[in-house]
Amino acid sequence: MKLSTDRGGYPSSLEIKVYLRRADINTVQPAFVIRYEPAEGMRREPHNIKDDVEKYKLYVDDKEIPCYYY
Repeated sequence: MKLSTDRGGYPSSLEIKVYLRRADINTVQPAFVIRYEPAEGMRREPHNIKDDVEKYKLYVDDKEIPCYYY
């Protein structure tokens, strides 16, 4: 996957559907879903995943995963 910055900057969120096999894509439910998005209460303000990393949360199947920034 490639993300392009020539279409208006960095994305404000990501959603990744993970399948076990290529043949499963769009034919069965994904094995799990990864989301990277602004925390509750921050979604109305414009943010991007590069410059505002501290305002984002990582989720796998809707379970929050701790993120460590350095």
